[in-house]
Amino acid sequence: RRAADGILFLRGDTSRVVKSNRTVHALTPRSLAPYVQGVWLRPLFPLSGLSSARPALAHSRTPPSGARVCKRVHATRVWRTRARPLTAPVPCVPAHTATQVCIVGCGAVGEAIANEIVCSEICSTLVMYDVMKDRLRGLVTDYNHGQLFTRCRVVQAEELKDTAGTDVFILTAGARQNVGESRRALLGRNRAIMEAVVPDLVKYSPDCIICVVSNPADYMAMIVQDISKLPRGKVFGSGTFLDSSRFRSMLAQELDVMPKDIATYILGEHGDASVPCVEHATVAGVPLTHLVERETIARLHKETVQAAGNVIKLKGFTNTAIGMAAGQIVKNILTDSYALLPLSVPAKGFCGIEEDVFLSLPCVVNRSGIHQVWDVDLSEEEKLTLQKSAKEISEMEVFGAS
Repeated sequence: RRAADGILFLRGDTSRVVKSNRTVHALTPRSLAPYVQGVWLRPLFPLSGLSSARPALAHSRTPPSGARVCKRVHATRVWRTRARPLTAPVPCVPAHTATQVCIVGCGAVGEAIANEIVCSEICSTLVMYDVMKDRLRGLVTDYNHGQLFTRCRVVQAEELKDTAGTDVFILTAGARQNVGESRRALLGRNRAIMEAVVPDLVKYSPDCIICVVSNPADYMAMIVQDISKLPRGKVFGSGTFLDSSRFRSMLAQELDVMPKDIATYILGEHGDASVPCVEHATVAGVPLTHLVERETIARLHKETVQAAGNVIKLKGFTNTAIGMAAGQIVKNILTDSYALLPLSVPAKGFCGIEEDVFLSLPCVVNRSGIHQVWDVDLSEEEKLTLQKSAKEISEMEVFGAS
């Protein structure tokens, strides 16, 4: 029969959906649920090893007994798949699973991250926690006044136990970087904050993922990993994800192209000792060194390192770009994207690093956190710089008293 008759067919990848002009109810396997919400399908015969175009699923104008139909949808044409037929009806799974993100520390950076998450509808519930309760209450109220324009619900956590059930924590709590102050100088002030907050976060959300944004990001990620005792890959820092964006944006302006067309990263420390990956960088497949002189690349890298300081001089703090970066990290995790991002992770064993430190390396992220860490083929000069940075971090008193 034809799809216009209200019949549903199977075709290869069940994620490919084609609308027709009829509305149906049937029994559906779980694999179809994210794409055909509220539809029920029932296989008529085994679906493997068949090449005929005969319909594989029956059509019913009324849902079967006990079936709950979420909503009426257009009939879908799907052709044969190798999936095994179901022997009993399975309730459809909602297309959007409820997800909860919590921002701990809602100053300028936390507010920028919240704005990115809410406007982009990255999660279904955003929980915000801060010690400044009145300011936070005003911020949450302001977001709720715009609830008509987003599907993301924003709530205030009065206590850390109110963050229970969080999928991803974003830690921005800490002292603000002053003009002329290095990120490393913040270590002593921000370590005590993490020691007071992290244990309760893990207590109430034992299966959480933690993204550390607080500076110095590499050091703070090491501290949070040590305090939380979470499995490897569940704790990481935002690292040089923003540095890479800055560097690619500057290169894009130099070449008059889009930043996304430039394939390169800033790796290593989120700070003065970062390493630009130049040897294997490309622009639409063309080596970067064929298009831009090395002196120019070195100058742009220096400007990248100084970028945060320049913004702080002009506006007093940085928050917008890191808010966008953190939002993208969370989005790639919750959507199980397997995207490749430069994040701060345990670096021992990569690029000749022998110290047990956190540095930014290309990481594949998915719903479980850090899925893989890639060992980059760097030049000897880049490796030496990365190893020197690791040695300097290991020599700092990260876990001792401030």
